[in-house]
Formats: sequence, structure tokens, C-alpha cells
Amino acid sequence: MNPAGMACGLLGLAALAEPASPAALAPCGAVQAAGACACDDAPPWTVEAADPARPPLRRDRSFLSAADDPSRLAAARTAGLRQDAAAVPALIRTLADRNCDVAASAAWALGRIRDTRAAGPLRTAAAAGGCRLRAAATAALARFPSPETEDALLHAVTDPDARVREPAASGLGRLGVTRGVELLVAALADPSKAVRYSAAVALGELRGPRAVTGLRGALDDRDKSVRWAARAALARMPGSRLLLAAGDSDDHVRQAAGWALGQMQDPRALPALAALARSGNEHLRSEAAWALGLIHEPAAEPVLIDLAGDRNEHVRAGAVCSLGRLRDVTAAGMIERLVHDPSPKVQDAAVWALGRIAERKGPAR
Repeated sequence: MNPAGMACGLLGLAALAEPASPAALAPCGAVQAAGACACDDAPPWTVEAADPARPPLRRDRSFLSAADDPSRLAAARTAGLRQDAAAVPALIRTLADRNCDVAASAAWALGRIRDTRAAGPLRTAAAAGGCRLRAAATAALARFPSPETEDALLHAVTDPDARVREPAASGLGRLGVTRGVELLVAALADPSKAVRYSAAVALGELRGPRAVTGLRGALDDRDKSVRWAARAALARMPGSRLLLAAGDSDDHVRQAAGWALGQMQDPRALPALAALARSGNEHLRSEAAWALGLIHEPAAEPVLIDLAGDRNEHVRAGAVCSLGRLRDVTAAGMIERLVHDPSPKVQDAAVWALGRIAERKGPAR
């Protein structure tokens, strides 16, 4: 799946850049207690979709003060597409437009133009506008890095509306707001898969031990796009950061780092994983057992042989499978004994590992 395509599909703000039909232009009401406004039920609509033979509606910035809603919306759209800096003062005024779609399109245009005069008004709109305006203003703010913008995004990531939380999460990652790590980890449990996806991507950009822990949990998300984003984020983590995380005082961080180090298949991770294998925590030993088999490093074999005699069945099974991946002929005798292990899980792992080792030996003569 194309990451860019997925991100665009989840963002859901593309319609804000297109002229809407008069029927779809609802007045922008005050934010309701549930985080919705009167424009929520307006159907998505574009001039192009309504009549493909008709060219896109274009209006210059003078139409931002037009009496009819479609002309103002088209003017905001055109100003954004042209990145017309001269339209910034009028677009800022349009953020207070009576129509939510027009105001949201003005916010989108200001984000495209990136004129610093718009930063303050966009922060205000992101905090107090209608739902569509808050979403568009929050998305635009990521183009205006500053401490004030960071504060606005930190507030928006807990907005009642998922359409606001999603661009807020994305913006925190884009701007590298490390203060937002805990909020992004919490966002991995958001009811909206779009928010969870953006939070996973953002944590991959922020990195650090706490991000590793959160992303490890997201690998079990019920939505495959979120699981994909979490895996991709962990795979992008620099090895140096993961090695530091593997020595963290928190066992959850160390376990997540162990998994990620295995996915990187970097032999430099062997000492860190060997240290996890000696842990008193059975979950860390189990993670190390699986990860060591992914590295395909012969030096891991003595550690795995020790783990194959562990008191925990999950650790034993993981170590035996990893020895099978390494096709360690010297361990065949020990693995044959584990075919009779009390645990069915270990028995199955032993049979599988012996099959892999037999492949290396070749056919019997």
C-alpha cells in the first residue's frame, strides 16, 4: 500500500479545497457540546463532480467579499492554489465567514500560502471554530512551526472531533513536538482508525523509548493500516536509539526495543539482545529468543541453546524456532530431545526446527 495514498485517504480534508454546491453550503454554527456543528451533515460535493464537462470554478481574491457563498469559496480555493500572498489579509477575515465551508477553505488556503501573518488567526480558528474550520486550521498550522503552534496542536489532539485530532497528531510528528509523545501514545487507543494511524506515523518521527513502547502495542491494532504504520515506524527507528531503549529501566520499553532490533536484523544488536536473554523477566527472554533468530548471526547460537533450556515454555519454543532459522546442526541433538518436551508448543517448535536443520544437511546418503 502506498503510504502517501493512505495518508491522503485518511486525512479527509480534500473536499475543503473544492467549491461546494449551494445546497451543501450550510451556515457555520457554534461548536456544540459534542464537538459537532451544523455543517456536519452537508454532503461532499464539487463543481467537477457535478458536471465533468464544466471547467473548475475560478474567482480572484476580489470575490472573497462576494455576497454569494460559492463565489467566496471558489475565491479562497483559487488563492490557495495560486499561493497568492496578496490575498492573506482577506483570507484571514474569511476565517470568520458565516459559512463553514468557506471559512475552512480560507484556512486551507492560508496553509498553502504559508504567510506568517496567518499563524495567530489560524490558532484562534483551530480552538474556537466550527468542526470543519477547526480541522482545516489545525492541518494548516503544521506549516507554521513555533512554540505557540505546538501548544495549539497539543490541545487539538484531544479535541472532541476526530477530524481535528487526526491532523493534530500528524502535525505533532511533522514538527517534532517531543512534548506530545504521551498524548500520541494515548491516541493509539483512539476510536478513530485515522487518528490511530496518524499517531503511529507521528511516533515514528518523534522516536525515543516511549514512542517505541507505544508502537509495539500498536502492532496488535484491530486495523491493518494502523498495524502497517506501526511496523513501518519501528523499522525507521535508528539502531542507536533502539540500542539505548534496550537498556532502559522500564521492561516494557526494553521488550519493544528487543522486537524492533530483531526486525532490523542488525548483528550489532547481538550484545543488547543477549543482555535481554539474561533478564529475570520471562517476557524479555522470550522477545530476545525470537529476535536472535532474525539476526542470522552464528554468535547467537550459544545464547539460544541456553534459552532452549529455560523454565518458561514460550522462551524454550522461541529459542528452538530461532535455532531452526539458523539451521544450527550442532544443536540438533538437543532439539531432538525437546520433541518430547512437556509443552506441545515446544514439541511443535522442535519438529519444525529439525526440518529446517535437515534441509541444511541435505538428503541422506
